[in-house]
Amino acid sequence: MNLTEEELELLKAILEKQGHDTKDSQDPKTGEDKQSQDPGKGEEEKTGKSINAHKYERDIANRDKRIAELEALLKEKDEGSKTEAQRLEELESKHQELLQQLENEKITSKLTGAGCINPKAAMALLGDYESDVDKLKENAPYLFETTNQASIRTGGTPQAKPEGRVRSVAEALEQMEK
Repeated sequence: MNLTEEELELLKAILEKQGHDTKDSQDPKTGEDKQSQDPGKGEEEKTGKSINAHKYERDIANRDKRIAELEALLKEKDEGSKTEAQRLEELESKHQELLQQLENEKITSKLTGAGCINPKAAMALLGDYESDVDKLKENAPYLFETTNQASIRTGGTPQAKPEGRVRSVAEALEQMEK
């Protein structure tokens, strides 16, 4: 049905009197008839899938949360990181500590080799004798074992055999021959 311009004007005037809006918002002359009225439908045809607003918002929230976590982690790492000078200082102090331990072990070994009974007590007194174990042994003999051979017992049998006792048949025959 084709209406003339006069008929269209008349129709508009009637509609305006009834309180209807008669703007040319959907006039086919403006080219709006070629575009879809539903914006989601046009995108769906282009991409082949529809946009889920809830999923989109959830993904954005998750992304923002992850960004905040990573920023906090980076900030924490920056605050906790040490400069090279601090790390070097820590390593040097650790090195000095290990050297002191090594020196203490050497002294303990010398004291134990000299027969020291209590190396800890001897180390405390060793500073007074200029770290000389022999001087310490002379002035504090109570810290060292005595090396008296007569009092040392090994738990074995003595070398001399008693005459009255026989241990084997061969020994008995030898005794009888004598």
